[in-house]
Amino acid sequence: MNIVKKIKRLFKKPWTDALAANVSFYPDKIIVQTLDYTDGPCVITNKFTILAADVSPSVLGQALKKHLSLTEHSQEYHQNSDAWNSYKKAAGFKTNKETYKDARLVSCDQRNTQITLTPTENRYNTGYDYRPDLDIKIPQTISDEDLGLHLTKARDLSNG
Repeated sequence: MNIVKKIKRLFKKPWTDALAANVSFYPDKIIVQTLDYTDGPCVITNKFTILAADVSPSVLGQALKKHLSLTEHSQEYHQNSDAWNSYKKAAGFKTNKETYKDARLVSCDQRNTQITLTPTENRYNTGYDYRPDLDIKIPQTISDEDLGLHLTKARDLSNG
């Protein structure tokens, strides 16, 4: 490892306590996906679960807790287009544009004893704008069913 990276690590706050996932709501399915932390931005992974659109709140809450627990804290940033392509293929999407069509995304973050659900505004083929003014903050000890209900509320605050 070169000296510049070693020096950067001395001044960079480690995010080893943070866990992250995204929940994408589509008309016919829900996709829960783990995000990993790096020394750069958070990155998507090929760890995801596809659920039926009418899944119970309890199963939805369980899936989110599972994916939050799968978060890894890598040391170096690598853009992972393989993870994005496997996500698209498994979810049945052929193009990037299809991944945004009628989608509502909720960004999920767990730090210390709190889970934060952040609704987004779908900008379609250009990404999502996060709406921290609409954050839903809940205790980490919340039941699976209540977590699923809060995710549904965050979905309703998102647009897509």
